[in-house]
Amino acid sequence: MFRSLARQSAIKQVAARLSARSMSTVVEDSVGPKCYGGTYTVTLIPGDGIGQETAASVKAVFDAAKVPVEFEQYDLSGFTPENDKLMQEALASLRRNKVGLKGILYTPIRLGHSSFNVAMRKELDIYAAVAHCKNMA
Repeated sequence: MFRSLARQSAIKQVAARLSARSMSTVVEDSVGPKCYGGTYTVTLIPGDGIGQETAASVKAVFDAAKVPVEFEQYDLSGFTPENDKLMQEALASLRRNKVGLKGILYTPIRLGHSSFNVAMRKELDIYAAVAHCKNMA
């Protein structure tokens, strides 16, 4: 019986540590997505490859469904080296809006160029694919 209680206590401690880590980005500012005048503002980073087509399709579907969303689009790409300022603007938008859609960004294989995908994950403290969904109807 004592072993059972000790084991339950250990499980609770591990669960508390895991939930604290996975919720670290949410605890910082748990206000939620920004809604101005009944319209939610969402950061959109189409990315490279099929990202442009996918982003256009998402916009068309949202328009057809009359979803109250306004997109702040940042055409960030891994192809050009001068995206650092645009990257900072996109990160600021993600922090401000609390919600975003991002496609994969190309990472060139050359010395001195780091991945924008990894940089965004590190900067925003996102290390797991966590999706919080809420019905807006």
